[in-house]
Amino acid sequence: MAVQATPADSTPAPQDSLPSASAAPVPLQGPTVRSPWEVSALVGLRQTNATYRSEHIAADDLRITGQRAPFCGAELMHTGRNLSYGAGIGYGSWSEQVDVAALDRTRTTIRPYWMLVPVDTTLLIITDTLFQGTDSMSFTGISQPSTVNVIRPTADTTTVTERLREARTVTVRSSYVEVAPLIDLHVTQARWTLGVRGGPTVGLLSGRRGELPSPGDDGGAPFREVAFREVMLGYQARAYVRYRWNAAWSIGLEPMIGGTLLDTFNEAGVERRVTGYGVLMSLTYRLP
Repeated sequence: MAVQATPADSTPAPQDSLPSASAAPVPLQGPTVRSPWEVSALVGLRQTNATYRSEHIAADDLRITGQRAPFCGAELMHTGRNLSYGAGIGYGSWSEQVDVAALDRTRTTIRPYWMLVPVDTTLLIITDTLFQGTDSMSFTGISQPSTVNVIRPTADTTTVTERLREARTVTVRSSYVEVAPLIDLHVTQARWTLGVRGGPTVGLLSGRRGELPSPGDDGGAPFREVAFREVMLGYQARAYVRYRWNAAWSIGLEPMIGGTLLDTFNEAGVERRVTGYGVLMSLTYRLP
């Protein structure tokens, strides 16, 4: 019996009949649009430069040596293209070492009196008188060495040195919580930002340590006896350079200066004003 072969299906498979399409490229996402608000954390060291003026201690008797003290803070800024504004809060100390020189008082007492002073001299002793007429006469004599006591004024001088103040090293440190409105001017190039930022500060006294230079015997008065100014007006300014490694985070290096506008002590007779400079590290986060 003959078997008839069925012709093979020559219909091309669907995958063969359709032209192969290349994979569509995945669109790249652009940078995330973030809020103009950013928050920064700062930490670093600040060197104190202090000046003292005292009615009781001469300027030559005071030697001021500034010390480094830590400073930390946080800031919230509304950023624009070249101008930003916001506020910050920080905590820092002003610290210096005050060397007070010893003070001596010398008193000299003069007591006058009289004394006999022997003086060597020669005495002429008359031995005879000769008359020449009625109008003139002459004398004859011999010279006799002798010592004569003469009364002369003199004085007894007594010098007494009294220590009024011992030499002393006094450490002064005052700490403040500082609140500041801030203005910022900056330029941005790629991932780098250069700018300046600053404003006035209002400091609230949070701590104090040390002694106040005084004219007393020990050269210092404890701070429990000293009235401090509780609210301190000041200023701060910084230049900064920041590098942004993504849309949210950046790190920066920020040299700073600052100081107080008022006398730190609320005491009559002693005035302390401080300025300072330092370097801060900053970490900034741009809010989403």
